[in-house]
Amino acid sequence: HVYSPASARRYSSTLDGNAASVSIAPPMASTPYWVVGDAGYKEPVAIEPDASSDWSNPDAHGADYLLLTTEALLPAAQQLADHRRSHDGYEGEVALVQNVFDEFDYGRATPIAIRRFVRATQQWDPAPQFLSIFADAQYPIRDGSVDTIYPEWSVPSFGFAPSDGWFAMQSDGPNDWSELLAVGRIPVRSVAQGELFLEKLQTYETAPLEQWQKRMLLLAGGTNESEQSQLQFYSNRWGEIAADTVATIDGDPVPVHTGADTIRYYKKANAPLDDTFQDSLAVDLKRGAGWLNYFGHSAAQTWEIVTDPPSEFDNAGRLPVVISLGCRTGSFAGGRFEEKNAPSLGEQLVVGSVRPDGTPRDGALNGGIAHFGESALGNLIPSARINDALVQRVFVDTMRVLGEAIRSAKAEINADFGNSDFYVKHLLQYGLLGDPATNMALPAQPDLHVSSDLIATDPTVPVPSDELTVTARLQNRGLIPSDSVTARLTWERPDGTITQRTRRIDRFRLEKTLSFSFPLDERAIGPNTFRVTVDLDNEYGEANETNNTAERTQVVFDTGVALLSPTDFGTVTSEEPSLEFTVSGQATDRVPVVLQLDTVPDFSSPARREVQREVSDLRGTWQPSGLSENETYYWRARLADANADTWRTARFTIAPTVPERSWLQRDQLFSANKNSRLRRTGRSWRFNEYSRNVLTFSERGQGSRVNGFIVDGTMRYEYLQLGFGVLVLDGTSGEVRASESFPTYDLRDDLEDDVGDQQEAIDALASFLDDVPEEGDYVFVRTRHLARQSDASIPDEVKSMFANLGSAAIDSLSYRHVWAMKTRKGHSGETVERVSPPSEADEVNEINLGSEPSFSHASGTTISSRIGPASKWGSLRWSGTAPDAEDMISLDVLAADSTILIDDLSGPSGERSLSAIDAQEHPRLHFRATLTDSTSRTAPQLNEWSASYTGVPELAVDPSRLGAVPDTLLQGERVSASIPVVNFGPVASMPVRARVTLQDASNTTTTLLTDTLSALAPNGGRDTTSLAFSTTEFSGNNLITVEANTDGPPERLPSNNTSVRNLFVEQDQTPPAVQVLANGREVPPTFEDESFQAPQLPFVSTQPTLEILISDNNPNLTLDDTSHVDVYLKGGLPERDPGLGSLFQRIPFTSDAL
Repeated sequence: HVYSPASARRYSSTLDGNAASVSIAPPMASTPYWVVGDAGYKEPVAIEPDASSDWSNPDAHGADYLLLTTEALLPAAQQLADHRRSHDGYEGEVALVQNVFDEFDYGRATPIAIRRFVRATQQWDPAPQFLSIFADAQYPIRDGSVDTIYPEWSVPSFGFAPSDGWFAMQSDGPNDWSELLAVGRIPVRSVAQGELFLEKLQTYETAPLEQWQKRMLLLAGGTNESEQSQLQFYSNRWGEIAADTVATIDGDPVPVHTGADTIRYYKKANAPLDDTFQDSLAVDLKRGAGWLNYFGHSAAQTWEIVTDPPSEFDNAGRLPVVISLGCRTGSFAGGRFEEKNAPSLGEQLVVGSVRPDGTPRDGALNGGIAHFGESALGNLIPSARINDALVQRVFVDTMRVLGEAIRSAKAEINADFGNSDFYVKHLLQYGLLGDPATNMALPAQPDLHVSSDLIATDPTVPVPSDELTVTARLQNRGLIPSDSVTARLTWERPDGTITQRTRRIDRFRLEKTLSFSFPLDERAIGPNTFRVTVDLDNEYGEANETNNTAERTQVVFDTGVALLSPTDFGTVTSEEPSLEFTVSGQATDRVPVVLQLDTVPDFSSPARREVQREVSDLRGTWQPSGLSENETYYWRARLADANADTWRTARFTIAPTVPERSWLQRDQLFSANKNSRLRRTGRSWRFNEYSRNVLTFSERGQGSRVNGFIVDGTMRYEYLQLGFGVLVLDGTSGEVRASESFPTYDLRDDLEDDVGDQQEAIDALASFLDDVPEEGDYVFVRTRHLARQSDASIPDEVKSMFANLGSAAIDSLSYRHVWAMKTRKGHSGETVERVSPPSEADEVNEINLGSEPSFSHASGTTISSRIGPASKWGSLRWSGTAPDAEDMISLDVLAADSTILIDDLSGPSGERSLSAIDAQEHPRLHFRATLTDSTSRTAPQLNEWSASYTGVPELAVDPSRLGAVPDTLLQGERVSASIPVVNFGPVASMPVRARVTLQDASNTTTTLLTDTLSALAPNGGRDTTSLAFSTTEFSGNNLITVEANTDGPPERLPSNNTSVRNLFVEQDQTPPAVQVLANGREVPPTFEDESFQAPQLPFVSTQPTLEILISDNNPNLTLDDTSHVDVYLKGGLPERDPGLGSLFQRIPFTSDAL
């Protein structure tokens, strides 16, 4: 057979012996022909139809995100493209590599086809920004070491060492080693492995900001001191750029904003790393990091700083971007191992490994989200410069799309060193394993964070008289704010009163601790809420705007005694009332309590009584006799051995006509109220007074002021008027009645038409003083005697007018004097005058007379102390007197937040039902009385008001059983206690919720028990729950808290609902003992002698039975769970899956292999 490749024609001839001839007319000289025998033709293995495509048509496609994959991996690739569309809004295209081969290199499976395809995509609209190769690459050397040259999971790379970046290089000529789009490879070999990577990626990109994202792990190796110093120098530099607020870039200070938490693991010796170093690194890998930077020696499957295999990092959901500045860890196309297709370290980090059937091996969700490293041997300085550029883009410029940051960093190195083959080699070898469109989980905005476990109080069991310190740790899980930040602590006491502390704190990168101290008193008894808020005014846009506020409740405990009944301002009908109290922190012994009773609030009268009672239960009583009807009493109690300032005090009135257990105020009990414009003096109400500031100004001319009178600094009268100026204030209300000026002398002719003549002014003054001021009014007089034509004498009739008001100086005055007077009509003794004679004219041109007369308000209010809590409201009664017709008493009923519930009550006495008020919504009320007298301004009198209501349940946790738990236990010991809950209230409770929590040394709270008890009967009904738990997980200092709550209105004594117990758990320091038997014979611990003939080693069979016996001398820590035990066999069990850098293979104790 003869074949012409030029014309694609074949000619045949039959052999004649050993020869055959064919006649052909060549189209031109030197036309080639191929001559073959029958055996020279091969049969095709298969003929398959070609799937048509049009990737070479630029008008048919457009995408931001381009995926290149194989037919076998297409389902998972499509899912990734869908994720990029929904998550990032990218337009996406998925291309099959066989179609690329067909259209761009005549069907040949070559890297050049992919490069041509990538360049052709730049004519699309839009042109891709990302090329993601969704397939692994087969080892390309045809040396017979691999079974299949073109497996279904392979998209070839360029060269060996492989380079995917080459596909996007040299677009601007042969010396252009920048990449025209971001390139990355996701080296999966099955749909299952691809789908698992997508799950890993989606979890990573949607993770909320937490502390791990800001963590930066810096690993540096080196085989000698000089090398270690260099590697650590660069690592420190990158850590400083990532962590500081200002970093030095090329000699210039540059603001940086990431504020990373850098953790360094540096090799500082030539000996093998010790176990402590590797154990600590394993812990930090498990905690998670946003960025892991390794710089040192490495091989394809391990770093010089050996870690556990990535599948055992146990950091799923907390994955770092891994930067591996070493040799070959990115060699994804194999060829570095006995098994040519074994995964490199970079592949294990990103996608894990698969079994022969394509199913992923365990642990693929651990490791890293991406790996940027070399596929061949590298060098220190080029690697450091590439990472310099990358670190600057990520941590200074805050670029957050991984592929774009890498492409930009490599472009900088190309611009600076692209003419050096040495650097071009590194640009080719450094590549990304992972999705180039990955949104790095590093913060892109500030994220100020506070949570309840970041708020702590000390002491943990505070009582009144303690100083409570509240510590708040504010975290920044995002970028460093551009300026300072405002933080506020709000303390809400049990009675609803609020204290706030606000601070402005400097911008911070990781955490800022604020500390506040508060003195405690009786008002704090019960649950106190401490609320911390950061960035109050939303000055900064944050990654998470919902975590700027957190709160923590701290119970302030009574100092031993709480008063149950009668309540404060309560009523009783009997003259021998039963005074009931509770004792908190009750032990098994009897507790002595001192009680006092008196008729005065300071317990200083001769009638004071005192008794001591020994209490063996939670509740005690005292029933004094011989008390008087309609008398108010004060009673108090404290523990006998407590300080004198720990008294608990209440007031009650024996009022037979008022329903039992009502609230009542009369006489001195009104002193507890909040008043406005009103005060209680003795047994009566009086209006408060206010003053008005009146400035009287007199002058000789050219004075510093233009007004004769200024009232309260703002109201001005008699602007540049002449003569005597007069201002009158109402003596009761302080209002200005009138003001006028009177020139009682002969004026210049040009002014008489406007002002009038002398006699007219005198007559007008007389009329004004007769008609305007009334008895008790204030009269102010000033002088401005200008433009006078007559002599200086003041007419006698004018003098007599002012003398009648109380002036003593007027008889000796002339128009040349400067004079000012304040007087009160009918009260000449209150007259005040100032005079400047003519002799002082050169020195004194003006005088000021300041006055502050006082006046009574026309109305005032009093607001009662808090009433309740109530489960049902009864009625309001009040009684008083209003002697004058203009007197008025009006009442309002207010909610605890001052909302008006009833406002149509008036009259000196009355009664109104309160049953329409929902006690569930308004368990506490206030009364407000407004007393008004607009005429004489003498207050009407409110003599008494009262409210009847039904009380609430009063739960108390009996602490005696919890107190019986030892305060120190060995780790693993169990705690058990019964916990009774009692209702001391006058009404039955709803079902009771019991909850027990434990706060450990790290301020983390764990719930130990939740239980629902029955409804408790009134006046002593009780039920019990049981607590039991192991201390295994709670070594160190702990605080056990028991809480009991129920639905319905709030309780009056909420501190009794909580009981606490300090518990110290001593950590078990002794490790378990291990014994290994081989065929029943004990194997000794590891020893120095390496000889297998050593007599210490037992002889065993080639298939020995190994028994591993583990025991612990702590009887409380039972070793009953073999999943906690790992066995490491040197060399591992016989299998083809090699370990990563270690001679030991970990075998779970529950493995079938064991």
